[in-house]
Amino acid sequence: MLEHEAQAVLLVKAFEEADRDGLVLSVADRRAAGEAARAETSEASDAAFLRASRLLSILEAKLPGTEALLRGTRIGAGFAPWVLIVAFVVGLASNALGPHRRIDIWQWPFVFLFAWNVVWYAIFLLGPWLHRTERSDAGPVAKSAGAAVALAGRGSRLAARLVEGALSRFTSRSRKRDAKTAAVTASAVGAYAAEWRRATGPLLAARTRLLLHAGSLALALGLVVGMYARGLTFHYEAGWESTILDREALQRMVDALLGPGATLLGRRVPDVGLAPSLQAAAPWLHLYAMATLLYVALPRSLFLLRESARVARLATRVPADLSPAYVRRAGLGSAGEGRRVIWFGYGYHAAPRAADALTALLHGAFGTKCLVEGVPALEYGAEGADVRAAAGQTNVVHVSAAQTPQTAVHDLSDSVVSIVCN
Repeated sequence: MLEHEAQAVLLVKAFEEADRDGLVLSVADRRAAGEAARAETSEASDAAFLRASRLLSILEAKLPGTEALLRGTRIGAGFAPWVLIVAFVVGLASNALGPHRRIDIWQWPFVFLFAWNVVWYAIFLLGPWLHRTERSDAGPVAKSAGAAVALAGRGSRLAARLVEGALSRFTSRSRKRDAKTAAVTASAVGAYAAEWRRATGPLLAARTRLLLHAGSLALALGLVVGMYARGLTFHYEAGWESTILDREALQRMVDALLGPGATLLGRRVPDVGLAPSLQAAAPWLHLYAMATLLYVALPRSLFLLRESARVARLATRVPADLSPAYVRRAGLGSAGEGRRVIWFGYGYHAAPRAADALTALLHGAFGTKCLVEGVPALEYGAEGADVRAAAGQTNVVHVSAAQTPQTAVHDLSDSVVSIVCN
């Protein structure tokens, strides 16, 4: 199912299972929604969503905030454009060149940016293997690698906390209603949360990775654009100073860091010169911009495309429990067509709500297409000859647990197939 379809089905299913007496969603509403959905389509998954949509409107009328609950538990959907914009603005506002008009040839902000991204590439590519190594207790190196994998999952845990917050807000509003409605709502929300976490775990993890890639890509592009914007506006010069490094060592370092980008640009890495002499900064800006595209933008774009495809695939395949039993209870199946089920009390008169609950139970047991009718109750001690089933008819006796039917009623084994105690 699509994500929003599975959400609707799972939430309605949770309320139906928690609300056996039809306090929030009456039996009549459930039956009418099932019949209307079945009339529109014969596909079980499509019919389940159409039915859930009708019942959600009833839930929203009785429990305002239901739609907000669904939006609040759909974590990460539509966030990528906002993450791109915010991260780009942050990168644009960050002055990687520093507040002075003199820049260092060895740019530590960019070096840390490249190293940070390379570490994350290793985590994403080797994560499953590192996780298995950590669980095998293979030593301190494996444990530190496992810790890095655990760090990668913190975004998913943060998203799970956001889901719990949305659930708590909805449940707290329901407490202002009567105790029975509040109890039903709390039970339904808890069941929905458990099912939703199981159904969307892989999707939530993929969305977290997608947002991380999008943010890193936009931040790097913002840094490059900001660097060129300042270079166009102000005059910068490049130089270096060091107490430990000499000229040859620094040249080897910048050749290793900026050499691949220089090759792609068809030029050589400039000579670092003698400290503390200054030179034109433009060649170094071009090289650092190219290195940023090579070490950050290109790999992040590839990861972003991969995760986007994965999210798109998972968002269309969210599992929702459509077991045969639920399909029958929801009125979406075709079982029971042509069967007539008659139920009656024996020494017991069912209240209207109990009668509705029994009707729903019988539809679930014998099929949604069967005809379920209630007839006047028999008084305690009445003979059972009047209730023998005709062809195609099934009789169901509804009795109280406080009294036991007489033997004559038990003897109707060919017609009384179920005894429901209240």
